[in-house]
Amino acid sequence: METLTFNQTANGLQNTQTETWTFKRGVGYAPVQALVSATAVCESYVYQEILTNSKINYTFEKTVVSYEREETGHVNPIKSMSVTFYLKGVPAEKQGLATRALRLVQANCPVSQSLNPNIQISETIIFDD
Repeated sequence: METLTFNQTANGLQNTQTETWTFKRGVGYAPVQALVSATAVCESYVYQEILTNSKINYTFEKTVVSYEREETGHVNPIKSMSVTFYLKGVPAEKQGLATRALRLVQANCPVSQSLNPNIQISETIIFDD
């Protein structure tokens, strides 16, 4: 079991075990932003591992994630996330395989697997040559 500690400070809750993470909207991360970020980063690592294991040459440039929250009710949980991976150097003949490999990402990402199944997550790739 892994344990993280968050200490209350004047700037919000902070995790200072490795580097400072501040959780307070407008000062650091809002908790929802942290959840969305964790999902995108986890999926990025998983996707890179899948590409490497599939012997697809690539250079990983970045991940962009956008999300939408439910507008009804008082809690406004996350409704959907769109994760876009930006890759360079994928040979044209391997781009179809790289695209099909996206179907493996959510099933192998522990963060995605931990989310409420009502949250719709989509992954796309932008090939930049």
